[in-house]
Amino acid sequence: MNYVTKWNGTSWSALGSGLNYGVGALAVSGTDLYVGGWFSGVGAGGTAVSGLYHVAKWNGTAWSALGGSISLNGVRALAVSGTEVYVGGDISGLAILGIAKWNGSTWSGLDGGLNTTVFSIAVSGTNIYAGGNFTNVSTTATPVPGLNYVAKFTSAENKSAISCKNVVVKLISISGKTATLEVYAPKGAAISPSLYTIKNAKVKSAPIAGGAVANTKTWILEIIDTTVKPPLK
Repeated sequence: MNYVTKWNGTSWSALGSGLNYGVGALAVSGTDLYVGGWFSGVGAGGTAVSGLYHVAKWNGTAWSALGGSISLNGVRALAVSGTEVYVGGDISGLAILGIAKWNGSTWSGLDGGLNTTVFSIAVSGTNIYAGGNFTNVSTTATPVPGLNYVAKFTSAENKSAISCKNVVVKLISISGKTATLEVYAPKGAAISPSLYTIKNAKVKSAPIAGGAVANTKTWILEIIDTTVKPPLK
C-alpha cells in the first residue's frame, strides 16, 4: 500500500504494488483512476512500467503510463473529460508549460501554457479552468492582460483572464449548500469578503485564519444556486 490506496466503505486495499513516491492529485473516470505526483515508477516488488513518470493510470488491475514526451517535475492537478486528461503542475517541454492535455495517444500544450505552476484544474463543457501561481502566459505565447492566478481555456485552446484581484482560490469541499474555499493573497493583500464579489453565494462565516501562511484564510460560503460553484471575481 505505497502512496495510494482505495477505501471500499469497509476497509482499505492496495492498488497493486502502489507507487514509489508521493501523490499530489487524483481523478476518476469510469473504472479508471488517474494519479499524478512525484513518483517515477511502481512501488517495491511491482512489475516495472516503462514511461511511468509522475502521471499514471490504474484500470483496476494494473498500472500503465500516459506517454513520456513531456518533462513532469511534479503533477499537482488532474481533471478528466471524456477521453482527454488535463494535467497541471511543474511541467515543461514541447511548448507545454504549467498545463498539458493527453488525448489518449499524445501530449499537447494549451495555447503555449502558463508562466509557472498550476495547482488546480476544472473542466466544464468545452472550458478548462486553471488556478495557480502564474501571473501570465509562458514567454513563448502572446501575453493576456489581467491573467493573474486563474485562467480559462476554450476547446480551441485560446486562453482568457478571469479577474481575481491577486488572490489564489482553492476549492476545498462542497457539502450540500456549503462550500469551503481556501483564499491566499500572494502579495500580502488584505483578505476580506467585502473586497470581492462572490457569485451565487454569500459568506456564511467570517474568514478563519489559515495555517503557516499568515495571508491565507478559509472562507465558509453558503451557495445560493447549487448548480453553479462560487468563483471569486
